[in-house]
Amino acid sequence: MVKKISGSRLNRPNQDNDKQIQAGVHYIRHAVQEERWKHEHEYNLALEEQLAGLSRLSYQPVDYQPLLERQVFVERSIPSFDHLPVEAKLKVEESFIMPLATKGGGLVVGVIAMLLSNSNALFLGATFVVNVFLAVSIYLTAQDRQKAINRAVAEAEDEAQRRRTAIVQQIEAEKAEHDKKEDERIGGVERLLAGERSAILARLDDVLSKMVMPSPIELNIDILNNTLLVRIWLPNKIVIPTHISSLSSSGRVRYEQKEPRQINKQYIEVCAAIVMQVISCIYENIPSIDKSYFQGFSKGDTQDDCLIDMIVDRNIVATICRSNSGLAAVRAADGSLICDTNLVMEPVKPSIPEGWSDDKIQLIHGLTIRIYK
Repeated sequence: MVKKISGSRLNRPNQDNDKQIQAGVHYIRHAVQEERWKHEHEYNLALEEQLAGLSRLSYQPVDYQPLLERQVFVERSIPSFDHLPVEAKLKVEESFIMPLATKGGGLVVGVIAMLLSNSNALFLGATFVVNVFLAVSIYLTAQDRQKAINRAVAEAEDEAQRRRTAIVQQIEAEKAEHDKKEDERIGGVERLLAGERSAILARLDDVLSKMVMPSPIELNIDILNNTLLVRIWLPNKIVIPTHISSLSSSGRVRYEQKEPRQINKQYIEVCAAIVMQVISCIYENIPSIDKSYFQGFSKGDTQDDCLIDMIVDRNIVATICRSNSGLAAVRAADGSLICDTNLVMEPVKPSIPEGWSDDKIQLIHGLTIRIYK
């Protein structure tokens, strides 16, 4: 009697396989999600660290004295090319091996034939004539060989001399280019140390544009009588993260809302630190500037507000850059930065550099620098 197997028992293996597949898919999805949470948390930490890094101030003036020393041009060695005549001679000698060997072999055979032949006068005469012809041909071929060797060696020596001359000319051109660049470099350093306006603006454009900021920053720099007026367009408050992230034991990212005052406080520090970073960079690289005006501006919908105003002399830069925060440095420099009870910055009156009257406005030269993120 045959037992009947119910349909539920037949489908059980397939159901088990489906459950295993679903479990595997769920595991993979969870692992991918955990990786996303991890990357998201790491990004948030990196952003907070970048903002905090702005507050780590330093002041290390560039020592331009070594840059005034001329760099010696190192000439590369000139090859002798002595191998060219040797190679040319060997090539010609190889080309004459077969002709000389063939004719020499024929002459040897002719001589042996004469020695072993009977006293047949006709044969001996013919063999003698052939041997004489071969001997003359060998002599002429040897002469041609020597002429070809002399000609090839002479051409190879000319080629070697041509190559040496070309390399010497190339080295002279490289040395002239090196000397030209050294003259330009040293001249630029000398003009910078002398306080030449174009050299100052060129150096500022070079060093400030390489700074790293948490968001794009624009600088407007005016110069007159070795005094700078630097307007720094500060980032919007959205640069400050509104949440603090952390990872739970399950790997899920958790967010904690920051208090408005906490966000405002962090924004004040970021703005002050950005201004201080610009100040230290300028005074590190421009030794001829002793006094400058720095203003941190915020773009508004209807008008632009000055939020930070500072007049900084070189002799206090080293001191204020030893502060443990950007805000402390601004305070140490007696800068103007006002905020209300909610730590929202309020506009301040920007200072006007001494001697920058309206009749001298045409003498002011400006520069706009964009610092990208």
